[in-house]
Amino acid sequence: MAPDWVRGSRAVVGALRLDPWRGSHHAPAVDEQAAAAGGTAARARALTLRGRLNLLVALCVVPLLALTVAGNYVEYRTARRAAQNQAQAEARSFADDVARMLQSEVAALQTLALSAGLHEPNLSGFDAKAEAFLALRGSPAELRVIDGDGALLFSTSDSALPPEREVVRRVFESGRATISDLHAGATPGRWTVALEVPVMREGRMYRDLELLLEIAAFGPVVGAQVPPPDWGLVIADGSGRVMAHRPPGRPGIGELLTPEALAAMATEAEGSVPGQRTDGTRLQLVFAVIPGSNWIAGPWHVMLGIPESLLLAPLLRSAAGALLGGTLLLLAGLSLAGVVARGIVRPIARLQRLAAEPVTAAPLPTGLPETDVVAVALHDAAVAQQDALRRLRTLADTLESRVVEEVAARQAAQAQAAHGERLQALGRLASGIAHDFNNVLQTVGVAATLLEMRGGDAATIERVTRLLTRAGRQGGAITGRLLGVARQRPAASAVPPILLGPVLAEIAELLPATLEGDVTVALEVAPSLPSVAVDRSELETVLMNLAANARDAMARGGRVVLRAQPADGAAPAGLPAGRYVALSVADAGVGMTAEVLARVSEPFFTTKPAGRGTGLGLALARGFAERVGGSLQIESEPGQGTTVTLWLPARET
Repeated sequence: MAPDWVRGSRAVVGALRLDPWRGSHHAPAVDEQAAAAGGTAARARALTLRGRLNLLVALCVVPLLALTVAGNYVEYRTARRAAQNQAQAEARSFADDVARMLQSEVAALQTLALSAGLHEPNLSGFDAKAEAFLALRGSPAELRVIDGDGALLFSTSDSALPPEREVVRRVFESGRATISDLHAGATPGRWTVALEVPVMREGRMYRDLELLLEIAAFGPVVGAQVPPPDWGLVIADGSGRVMAHRPPGRPGIGELLTPEALAAMATEAEGSVPGQRTDGTRLQLVFAVIPGSNWIAGPWHVMLGIPESLLLAPLLRSAAGALLGGTLLLLAGLSLAGVVARGIVRPIARLQRLAAEPVTAAPLPTGLPETDVVAVALHDAAVAQQDALRRLRTLADTLESRVVEEVAARQAAQAQAAHGERLQALGRLASGIAHDFNNVLQTVGVAATLLEMRGGDAATIERVTRLLTRAGRQGGAITGRLLGVARQRPAASAVPPILLGPVLAEIAELLPATLEGDVTVALEVAPSLPSVAVDRSELETVLMNLAANARDAMARGGRVVLRAQPADGAAPAGLPAGRYVALSVADAGVGMTAEVLARVSEPFFTTKPAGRGTGLGLALARGFAERVGGSLQIESEPGQGTTVTLWLPARET
C-alpha cells in the first residue's frame, strides 16, 4: 500500500493529460476543437523532443570541435614559434661559423704581416712567403701590398683590378684589420672580398697587406650547414648584396635582398621578415648579424629562408582531422539522439495512458525505470531527513559539553606553558645573579690577595679598601636590581646632583681588576662637564654591567672606552629640548646584527651562554636612563663593535 502523499501525487497526475509532443497540459473539459487548434500552433512553435536532443548534441559537439580547432591553432602557433626559434638559433650558429672563418683568415694575414720582407722598400724576399701562404689555402685568392697613397706595390697575380681607395683610406685611418663589401673582379663573374691588414713599422702603419678572397672561399662554411630540407641559406654583405647562397638560384651573387629584408637588417641585429622565391613560394626569412669584424659599410648578415608551407602544414593537417572527426561525431550523435528520443517518447506515452486510468495501489510500470522509482526515492528522502534531524538534535546536546572540555584542556595547556616560561626566566635570572655575585667575589678575592701581599703598604691598603668598598656597593646594587624589578625608584629630582668626573675616574680605576683578561680601560671626560642628578650606586652598577658586556664581546681582549661629554641640542628624538650629558661605553667587539639589536634591551633576552648573563643588564640600564628623564641609545654593526650611550639630563650643582 503506497503512502497517502504518493497516492495524492498519482491523483494529481491522473487529473491531467500530458501530450508528449507538445509538452503542455490541458484539462479533460477543454473543448476538443479548440485543443486541436491550439495543439497545432504549439507544435509549430515548440521543438520536439527529438529536435531538443539533436540541439543538445550540436551544442556538445560544436563547442568541442571549436575548442579542438582553437587548441590546434594554439599548438600551431607554439610550433611555429619553436620553428622560428630553431631557425634563429641556426642563423646565429651559421653567423658564428662565418665569423670564425673570417677571423681565421684575418689572423693568418696578420701573421704574414709580421714578415720582415714587407718592411723593405723593394719587398725583397716577400715573394716566396706570399706564394707559400697562398699554397696553403684551399681556395683561389690574391695577395697584394698597397702604400698609403693607394698605389699597388706588390701582387701575386696579373690582375688589373685597382685597389679600393676608400678601403685603403679606412685601413690607414683606423690602423685595424678591415673587411670590405662584395665587389666585382677584373674577370667578369669573378666576385671578391678584400681583407685588409695593416703592416706596422716603428709603431705606425707602414703599408696595407690585402687578401682578395673569391666567393668560392665561403663554399665550405656554407656547405657545412645542415638545415632541414627545403630551407635556404644566404650570406649578405654590409650593403645587402648576396655573397653566397644555397640552393643555387635566385637571387644571384651580387644582387640586393628585398627592401623589407634590408630595412629590417638596418634596425635589428636579428629577426625575421616575410619573403618570396622567384617561383612564388612564400618564405619566412630569419636573419642574424655576423659578429666581431671591422666592416667597411656595415655588418654582414646570414639569412635562412623557411617555406611557409612547412610552417602551415601542421595546422592544415590538424584542422582537417578535427573537422572530419567533428563531422563524424556530430552525425553519430544525431543518430544516437534519434534512438534515445524514441526510447523516451514511448514511456511518456505510457505515462499519459496511466494518467487517464483510475489510481491503483500499485501502478503498472511505464517502461521508464526512473518514473517508477520517483515515489520510492521521495519516501526514502523523507525518512533520511527525519533521521538527519534526529542526529542533529543529539549532536547539539553533546556539543556544549565537548566545547567546555576543549576550553578547559586549552586553559590547562596554556597555564602549563606559562609556568614553564616563568621557570625558564627564573633560571636565567638566577644564573645571571650568580654570575654578577661571582664578579663581586672575584673583586673581594683580588683585594684579599693584595692585602696579603702588601699588608705593610699604606697606599695599597687604602686602594684595596676602596676596591672592597666598591665591591660592596656592587653587591648591594645587585640586590637593588632585584628590588628594582618589583618596586619604584625615587624620582630624579629627589637625588642630589653628582659630578661625573670623579665617579668615572674611580670606576675606571676599579674596572681593570674587575674585568680581568687582556682588557684595557680608557677614560675620556670633557672639561667643565655639568653634574647629573642620579643615584651613584645605581649608575656605578649600570656602568659595571655595560663594561662587563663590552668585555664579553671581546673574546681576545681589547679596549673599553668610557666617554662623557655635554650634548647640548644633540639629544635623540623623543627627548625634550634641554641640556644633556652623553655617557657612553664603547668596545671593539664582534658587534650585533640588526635582529639582535632590535631585541637586545628586552628583559631576559641575552646572547650569552647559560650562566653568563640574566638578560636584565641593558633592560635595567634603559629603565634607569628613562627614570631620570633621559634615554638609552645603542649603535652596533657586525665586526664594528658596540657603543651604548646614556643620555642623562644635566643639573645645576
